[in-house]
Amino acid sequence: MDSPTSAAAKDSPGGSRIGRPPQWTVSRSRKLARLYVYTTLSIEKIIKALEDDIFRPRKNSAQKTVHKMLDNDPRYLRPESRAEMDQRIASLRDSPLRLRKRRKKPSRPKFVSDCSTDFARQISSLLRDFTISSTSDLDDSLSNSRRPSAATSEPPEQADQPAETAFEAFPEPAYAVPGDFLTAHTRNCADFPGQDHGSGKCWCSIAEATSAVENSWLLPTGELNPRARLILSDPSDHNTSLRDPFGNTALHLFASRECYRDELFAMVLTGPTARTMTNTASQTFLHVLHLDWFTDDLSHLNQLLAFLRDTSPSLFHAADIYGRTFFHHAASLLRDPSPLTPFLPPSTLPPQRDAFNFTPLSPSTPYIPPRRPSSRASSSSSSYPRITPPPPSTSESAFLAYHARLIQTIQSAYTTPLIQDSAGRNALHCLAEAILHQQAMDMHRSSATSTSRPSKRKLDLLLPSRPSTSSTPPLVTSSSNAETPSTETETPLQPRLRHLLAILQPASPSYRVLLTNQYSCLGETPLHAFITHIPDSADDKAKTLLTLLAALLRYGARMEARNRDGETALLVAAKLGRKVALGMLLEQGANVHVRDVHGRGVLEVVDVACRGAKGDVALYARLEACRGLLTGRRDWMIKRRGGVVEEWRRRREEEEE
Repeated sequence: MDSPTSAAAKDSPGGSRIGRPPQWTVSRSRKLARLYVYTTLSIEKIIKALEDDIFRPRKNSAQKTVHKMLDNDPRYLRPESRAEMDQRIASLRDSPLRLRKRRKKPSRPKFVSDCSTDFARQISSLLRDFTISSTSDLDDSLSNSRRPSAATSEPPEQADQPAETAFEAFPEPAYAVPGDFLTAHTRNCADFPGQDHGSGKCWCSIAEATSAVENSWLLPTGELNPRARLILSDPSDHNTSLRDPFGNTALHLFASRECYRDELFAMVLTGPTARTMTNTASQTFLHVLHLDWFTDDLSHLNQLLAFLRDTSPSLFHAADIYGRTFFHHAASLLRDPSPLTPFLPPSTLPPQRDAFNFTPLSPSTPYIPPRRPSSRASSSSSSYPRITPPPPSTSESAFLAYHARLIQTIQSAYTTPLIQDSAGRNALHCLAEAILHQQAMDMHRSSATSTSRPSKRKLDLLLPSRPSTSSTPPLVTSSSNAETPSTETETPLQPRLRHLLAILQPASPSYRVLLTNQYSCLGETPLHAFITHIPDSADDKAKTLLTLLAALLRYGARMEARNRDGETALLVAAKLGRKVALGMLLEQGANVHVRDVHGRGVLEVVDVACRGAKGDVALYARLEACRGLLTGRRDWMIKRRGGVVEEWRRRREEEEE
């Protein structure tokens, strides 16, 4: 199946003759995209700005090129006012990755002779200061200086450790979440030689930054401040529910510290409200239990877990932003996790895999601390599996077989909803990737072959027009639903929507949450998969893509779930130029301060991708459109600079508003 980049490349007008003579070159197309997305100029004035002695396109030609790059009816992507235009351009000029050094004084565009000097300067700047040189690549100065951590480059040794001994394997600072802030002062940067001590992104810097924030639980030395000590003298429900600037309650604080087992248990008994409260990374206090709880005979831990099993059983299944539950945390500390067996979820539920392909309490998946992949080879580390479809041009039979297997998983989900394939993908993952129509299959195969005539060989396995109801499984009903489109007028995306609803609507709420948030072996949730595999160009006039993504969120998909690169759905959408998904996620309140494990925010991700777009003008235009949505009519308050502490502090401030 075509990659997102290659799929977008086929829409590129760079090599086609749209409006002849002359051609829309790659450079002219990129300038057209910038003027369209960042200014309020009419299409006629945009043409005038691009004209020269040779190039004089017509209005119809320019409009066709815009639609080819940005899909049909892209007017909503334009600034609605001069103020919004100014805001978009100001943000673009603030990017160290986009602004090029000016070689000569720009000339004033002839069509703006009657406009203000500032307006003319903005247009000239867009045309000349943000071009992409022929040598531009994906070089990212924000991440090239980072080196892999020597402390986490290999799995922890197990041969010399007694079976009953607990140990702690620290993650890299790049994966730090609010629960880790409580113990950052205990992590010496000397143990992490690859983390650039003093750069502001090491554990020492995190400890210093968190303690300096008002209402933090800790002093710079790691000692409890007066606010935290007060709770020890009065562990009432009100006090234990107090939070720090990152959402950590007093239970998180004392759970993470050594020698506070009795005090924590007293707080759990007297603070029912705080028991189930999570911080901004969706961690409960069980996610941060200190190593002290997992040593000796585990009697304290068993007592605590037995109490919670009877009073707050949902705590055992609560997952953080990387899909990790308490059992992931416990399995990372215990050499022999068998004592936790009585507290495991029902055997009818599948093991809960996290973003790093770790399944707790499974002997086949040993725990390895999260590692940051190379910025150039994201997620391609040999530590994690990569499953990619064979391209149609190499082996047609292999290509057909690959999609047939995806479809088989979807079909099996009607009787076994939680089924997964060998890559850990459930039916929703497969539904995002599979080709469901013979016509679509022919298009993919013919576009990858040298002959213009597609093969007559048919895809042997296609989904039925409607889910079969002859054998209705316990979680599926045969009743029709108003949201289900008619098969008679279906567009290519509507079969996906129909089967998505058929799988999710009849399921219980708990099963919906499981299905929409399961991680594949690739570290992706279904929401990540749909954004990755379905480009905006596949959408139809009924806005089926928007309906698909909205349905996933409505049925429990978590917007803030992260893949192993630390990317939320918003970052994935921004990186791939998925403007439909990005706009919807912004409207739904997605975290705009999120940073991936390379420290890149959403604007940096877009800017790096723009520099690498080169001749793919369709991808380039969609990335610029995403940037416009991020910096346009709403004040998303996106800060370009700032580290992991700032990210989570600002997120907490938004939650309180």
